[in-house]
Amino acid sequence: MCGICGVWEYGATRGNVRSELLTSMSDVMTHRGPDDSGELVFDEARGGFGFRRLSIIDLSAAGHQPMHGCTDRVWLVFNGEIYNHAALREGLEQRGHVYASRTDSETILHLYEERGLDFVHDLEGDFAIACGTRTGKGSSSRAIGPGLSHSISIIKTDALCLPLRLRQS
Repeated sequence: MCGICGVWEYGATRGNVRSELLTSMSDVMTHRGPDDSGELVFDEARGGFGFRRLSIIDLSAAGHQPMHGCTDRVWLVFNGEIYNHAALREGLEQRGHVYASRTDSETILHLYEERGLDFVHDLEGDFAIACGTRTGKGSSSRAIGPGLSHSISIIKTDALCLPLRLRQS
């Protein structure tokens, strides 16, 4: 399975998370995913996620993570396997969702875009997921860009863990 990691500097007034830190964290897990790696820095460098990929379902570059949804408003890092993703995908495509890959990761993104956090009730499998949303203007969350705010959700089954470093400033 893949490997995911992250840092969130909760309450920081100035972000210190850099891509190099996330690369260093994910490079410790190279054995978890020798096929690809990626990182995402968000919330004005107050947070970030790293990823190591073990390509199983879709071997193409389309499975690169962190992965964005139909727009860059929704993104995720995901480790695990969604056993029923083919059936879920079929329903999502019938409802108008357009896929760019054959990954179960993208199925999670489309479900999240459609149902919010309730998507987790549809999943059968073992997984750890960190998904984020840029929620628009006027939110009480920290700004991550012009008029945007950010929320993060971390979801996992008992079988997997997500190494997430929280640092309060």
